[in-house]
Amino acid sequence: MMATRFSERKYLLKEKCENYNGSIPKDVTRTLRDAFLYSRKYSFLICVTAKGGASTWKTHLLRMNGYTKYIKYPHETSLKKRMIAQKLLSRSQLYRKMHREEEEVIRVISVRHPFSRLVSAYTDKFKNGSLTVPGKNKLNLYEVALGLMGKPVSPFEKVSVPFSVFLRSVIKENKGGAVDMNRHWRPYSSNCRPCHVPFDYIVKLETFEEDLRYLVLKLGIKEINVTTQMNKSSKSKSPTYEAYYRDISDDIIAGLYAIYKEDFRLFGYEVPQFVKDALSNTGKTDR
Repeated sequence: MMATRFSERKYLLKEKCENYNGSIPKDVTRTLRDAFLYSRKYSFLICVTAKGGASTWKTHLLRMNGYTKYIKYPHETSLKKRMIAQKLLSRSQLYRKMHREEEEVIRVISVRHPFSRLVSAYTDKFKNGSLTVPGKNKLNLYEVALGLMGKPVSPFEKVSVPFSVFLRSVIKENKGGAVDMNRHWRPYSSNCRPCHVPFDYIVKLETFEEDLRYLVLKLGIKEINVTTQMNKSSKSKSPTYEAYYRDISDDIIAGLYAIYKEDFRLFGYEVPQFVKDALSNTGKTDR
């Protein structure tokens, strides 16, 4: 069953990319190089994007690469050299492992439902709307959203940032293209070159534990604890991601879908009914 699941995901990605007939959307051709993690021991190369399981995968890669100390925060700069592919490989080596099918390497991409990922970014980085404005040297993550608040804010001031304001800031950030967006909500199709890198396995956060358990057994990875999942909230206490969009305007939802539609298409995520309704109500099409 699991082998079939991965085969179907891989086939769908290949089919969708072929359907572009040589005119792949510009954003799908981009690469965020430090999104690729690597384990030399297992010849394992994975592209993982912020708010798409990055903390968990970085923890696993550190273990796969022999790091045995307690890991409180896997994004520490001092740990990058132990797992970031561009730190472990030369530029030419990384290129070959990303693109050459004859290379002996397992290529994996980790993805998440785009609108669920936005909720995760909001609840984490914007503290679910109850934000203490950071100092000026850390303001860049929030300045677009705070600029849409319609009033000046000062460092260390406590402010309430509605989800709708956050979503409007995401749309505004995208005006110059995905490359200008913060990595925590930049489309992962703009980070991992999914139509250029021949990924062997597509792991989804929605089926993460099952997917990971299969890979661990298939590849003989001994260092991974399959039950480890960082930043995992209790489903019984957390509202579903759809609940966050209940009062969001059709224009905002349609604008968001235009940004993330390739993430939906390439990885087989079903477009929610509320998004279809928004597209219909605004006269937009799913193209």
